[in-house]
Amino acid sequence: MQIDEIIRRVKAEAGKSSTLPPHEHPGAEVADRGPALEIRDRYHVRDFLAIDSAALVDTVYRCLLGRAPDPLAEAYRQKLATGRLTPVAFIGRIRFSAEGRRRGTRVDGLLPRLVFGSLKENLLIGYLCDLWVTFFRMPLIERDLTEHIRLLRAELLQKADRSEIIDKTDRADLDRKADRSEVLAYREAVRYAELYFHGVNEQLQTLLLALKNQLPASAPAGPVSTQVAALSAGAYDKLYLDFESLYRGTRQQVADALTAYADLLAPPGGSSAPSPVAIDLGCGRGEMVRYLGQLGYAAAGVDLNRVAVDSCLAEDLQAVHADALTYLDGVAPGSVPLITSMHLVEHLSHEDLFRLLQAALKALSPGGMLLLETPNPRNLLVGAGDFYRDFTHVKPLFPDTLRFLLDYFGYEDAGIFYFEEVPGQGRRLIPAGNIRFDDLDDYLRVSRDYAVVGYQRCG
Repeated sequence: MQIDEIIRRVKAEAGKSSTLPPHEHPGAEVADRGPALEIRDRYHVRDFLAIDSAALVDTVYRCLLGRAPDPLAEAYRQKLATGRLTPVAFIGRIRFSAEGRRRGTRVDGLLPRLVFGSLKENLLIGYLCDLWVTFFRMPLIERDLTEHIRLLRAELLQKADRSEIIDKTDRADLDRKADRSEVLAYREAVRYAELYFHGVNEQLQTLLLALKNQLPASAPAGPVSTQVAALSAGAYDKLYLDFESLYRGTRQQVADALTAYADLLAPPGGSSAPSPVAIDLGCGRGEMVRYLGQLGYAAAGVDLNRVAVDSCLAEDLQAVHADALTYLDGVAPGSVPLITSMHLVEHLSHEDLFRLLQAALKALSPGGMLLLETPNPRNLLVGAGDFYRDFTHVKPLFPDTLRFLLDYFGYEDAGIFYFEEVPGQGRRLIPAGNIRFDDLDDYLRVSRDYAVVGYQRCG
């Protein structure tokens, strides 16, 4: 059954079952008085914003839907009265509802106001540079989408409940189509917003470059120069997170893979002991920081990507925006029982890798462990091609080479682990000595990543 036919039958049945004269229906008295605007095929959003707030709901329903308000309108009135919903957001919800799109009345200037309205709270007036920050506030639009779909579903189910001729199958079909249509509408709105802020970002980068060139080289660091440098350094932070999300996997997939380390990372001491400290270098989206916290560590992440750090902080994870080497230099010697780093070392030059291994060893407490995970070039598919998909990779690190470096810089009991997929159980660690490379198939089947561990001497 088509959605238009379902709605037609709902309205017909509702009209038959009503015992009230037309002028006694809720909202009919207001509709009879007529809105301040005449019925047209095209408006500007300013036409509605000029209307008194008390008459806005009735007017929008009449002009954009061609009918009197339904019971859902009362919820809109309350939200408008309390400030939980802005007039622009209300007009957008009605215009981009399934019924509003079918009617097709144009409202010029609405879409830009919807985008700016959802992002306005994050703008620091007077600071042009903060326009760039709003590019990363698209989750607000997603949250608005969820609320809008909830209201639409409530409206559709109310109409369906008034009619006995619509069975449960028809109602589920109506609900599913409404969800899909709203997602498509908001996806288009988000696409326009991304295009707009892509242009804003390009203009901002041009402005930042001009500002940097105008600042005297000998001028002392101040708030303006610091902000310009920070914004310039993080110009492509979101780009890399989008790339990582596409090719490394979802947060849940990465988090599930970390369970292979459960036994290796089990914290020492009983339940009454203080939580041991753990540091995750290059924490990214924070999967390892969260997992270490679940194991009982007081975990903190470190990353140069400001957007990644902000994402961790928004999820109540401890994270610091800093270079890993600079951060380790500020850690008290011998104070950290565990340092982890997932897929960071392949991004470093040889010199920075050597400095990182030495700084981590200095920070580890006696018996403390360093855990590194990186792509495995012994896997032919990784070493011959997949490694180079990431444009920020420097060079693959052969497992024996990375273990040699840990031995050379003073780590004890350095070891290599590969991974094995166990049906129904996920990944588990396999000591490298258990894996043989006797024929070509072994180089194709070996895990695409590997881990190396090393320990600080106990005495």
